[in-house]
Amino acid sequence: MMKKYFIICIFLLSAMSANAQREGTWWHFGYNVGFDFTEVFNGNATYPKAICNAPLRQGEGVFSISDKNGNWLMSSDGKYVYTPGSIKGATFPLPTNSADGDFSINKNNILFGNSSATQSGIMCPVPGEPSLYYIFTIDDKQSNPRKGINYSIIDLAANNGIGELVTGKINKSVTYGYQKNSLTERYTAANVMENITLTPSSDGNYWLVSIFGSHFHAWKVTKDGVSDTPVLSLSSYEFASTTSSNSYRGGLGHIRISADGTRIAYAIDQASNTTPVGVFGTAFFNNSTGEVTSSKHATKNIAAYGVEFSPSNEWLYLTNMGSAGFIKFSDLANGSMNNYRNMITTGEFNAVMGPKGIMYMIVRGSSTLYTIDDPNNPDTAVPANTYKAHPNFFACGGASVYPFNGLPNFMPSFFLVKALTGPTELCTGAEGEFIFEAEQGTSGYGAEYIEWDMGDNTKYYTGDHPLADPSTKPWPTDNLHKIKHTYTSSGIKTIRTNPYSSNGLMPDKEVTLNITVKDCVTYIYINPHLRAKIIQ
Repeated sequence: MMKKYFIICIFLLSAMSANAQREGTWWHFGYNVGFDFTEVFNGNATYPKAICNAPLRQGEGVFSISDKNGNWLMSSDGKYVYTPGSIKGATFPLPTNSADGDFSINKNNILFGNSSATQSGIMCPVPGEPSLYYIFTIDDKQSNPRKGINYSIIDLAANNGIGELVTGKINKSVTYGYQKNSLTERYTAANVMENITLTPSSDGNYWLVSIFGSHFHAWKVTKDGVSDTPVLSLSSYEFASTTSSNSYRGGLGHIRISADGTRIAYAIDQASNTTPVGVFGTAFFNNSTGEVTSSKHATKNIAAYGVEFSPSNEWLYLTNMGSAGFIKFSDLANGSMNNYRNMITTGEFNAVMGPKGIMYMIVRGSSTLYTIDDPNNPDTAVPANTYKAHPNFFACGGASVYPFNGLPNFMPSFFLVKALTGPTELCTGAEGEFIFEAEQGTSGYGAEYIEWDMGDNTKYYTGDHPLADPSTKPWPTDNLHKIKHTYTSSGIKTIRTNPYSSNGLMPDKEVTLNITVKDCVTYIYINPHLRAKIIQ
């Protein structure tokens, strides 16, 4: 009698929660202006739509954040926080007789930031708490008394979804480390300059980073709060105290961390009232330990203000009080500004990377938007060809609505693999579904599409690729890339997923999954007592 077998393939797919991808959809800055990147993320536009009725009206530091689907959550100038619920019924710009903080959630509980600080603050989610966000603030160097770096927590679900600051978690000062060559004298708020940034840590938390005095300062940020012991790393440049009464600019400027969390760049003004001294520096960052190494700097007699990385991290774009230009990271890392190239010399500029690898520049008081459409390839021969002007971009709001010095301070994020899942066994002729979960990376630094190699000379594409299924374009909002495939031959198959950015294949990001494909033979059980011999 023939033996009877059933081969059963059980498919186990793991479900992973997806993190936000479109946090940078809405930008609010300047005097009631901003950007709406919704159609850019949807693949229907190259540039954002201008906003001319944003709630913020200030000169410099601002920060905004949206949810994973691109819905605006909140914006702040470091003092007041505005949410969709708080501004209902308001028409911006507000009348000139309006009080500071009208239509904010905290008019009577002001945060310790300052809209005159270069980077007045930055936001990030509290790990594991969907409705809670950290708000980190930094004050202007001329504030008296100085407040330094502080943090608060906002609950966006509270007050019927309008949002409110969490009691007991408002304006909490960070703990400062010890000054150079001292085991007793700590830094204080008076030493702090106007720069602050965030970057993801290797364990799923964050690092809060600033430079002042003789050190880079890095605080670990987790769901439990901010570390009491910052990681201190020596800077190649020792910055003067920012309390000097003879300088209105000394201490202003930006710090940035590259989207892959490995490099730091800064542009800090150490000027007196009459003599500009721009300090431009680079370093390498360890997002596992918070340590900063290989600190280098160079100075130039220009009024330093802003700095931004190209998506490739090869180029730095520097904005100053009167000009903007670029230099290779490697040149500045050698302590030299010799190869710096001015590309524009009229106006006070600021620049921030946006979606799809395009950098955005604004000029104080101008309705013209400037874009750098290919920041990985500036024109070193004719630097002015590097940017493109968009006249009257902000003309939608009238004479009182225009950019000033500030652009939003975002936490850059990078392409991050979560999982490649699917059946480990499959029958020939049977369809299997495979899921690749990955965070794209914001601000134009991340992946554009995923190439799938199924191990049998078949390739698929998901994301923003001409051959990709339209349902996956430009990037799945839930970060789940899904394909279905049927194998026609048995054996061990190795599935490979490779991400591609605007620069091409992203190295060292390949993920593999081995699957056993079998020729499954199904036998039908026949009662042996039946007289009819169906199977010979």
